[in-house]
Amino acid sequence: MNRRAFLVSLPFLYAGRLFAAPSAPARFLLVFLRGGYDAANVLVPVSSSYYYETRPNIAVPRAEALALDADWGLHPALAQSLHPMYEKREAAFIAFAGTRGGLAACDAATIEAFAAALAGYQAKTVEQKLAALRSFLRFASAGGLVDAACLLAVPAARSARQARIPSVWDPGEVARIVEAIDRDNPCGKRDYAIILLITRLGLRGNHGRESWPRYSRHERTLHRQ
Repeated sequence: MNRRAFLVSLPFLYAGRLFAAPSAPARFLLVFLRGGYDAANVLVPVSSSYYYETRPNIAVPRAEALALDADWGLHPALAQSLHPMYEKREAAFIAFAGTRGGLAACDAATIEAFAAALAGYQAKTVEQKLAALRSFLRFASAGGLVDAACLLAVPAARSARQARIPSVWDPGEVARIVEAIDRDNPCGKRDYAIILLITRLGLRGNHGRESWPRYSRHERTLHRQ
C-alpha cells in the first residue's frame, strides 16, 4: 500500500474501532502529519485573504470547502470521510500544532537572542549570517509578515578585512621578522629561506614559480633564472 492509499484509508480504518464502538471505553487518537500532504488544502483557511492571494491557482474555493466554522473548511474530497466524523464530534482539527507561532511570533528580542548566539563564530560567518537574516526580514517586513522593529534589531556586523602585506620593508623590519621565525621546525626553515631569498636576492613575494632561483642539492648552490 502506498502512502496516499494509507492516508485515505485512515478514517475508515479507525472510525469503527476507536471512536464509534459503544461498548468499548472511549479512546483518543491523535494523528500528527508533517509532509506528504498539503496542510493548507486539507484544513482550508477560508477566511484568510493571504491564502487566496498566494495560491491563485491551487487554493480551494470558499464555495467548495466543507465548512467547519467561519474561518476553516475541509477539502471537498473529505466529504465522505473526515467531515462526517467532525460533525459527529468524532474528529477535531488543531491548526499550526507543529509551529511556534510562525513569523508573527518573531520580535526584536528573538533577533537579539539569535545574534547573541553567534558569539564565538568567525567574523566572516557572523557577517554572512546577519546579512542573510537582514535580507529575509526586509522581505518579510515589506510583506507585512513581521514588525519593522525586527529589521532594526539586526546588529551591524563589522566587516573583517585582512591586513595588507607591505610592499617595502626597511632593514629593521626584516631583522625583526627573521628573528621571530622558529627555525627548529620544517615550516620555520621554509619561511626563513623564503624571507632570505626575497630580501637578499631582490625577489618579490608575488613572483611566479618560474622567477625563483633553482636549488641544486648536489652542488648546494642557488642558480638564479
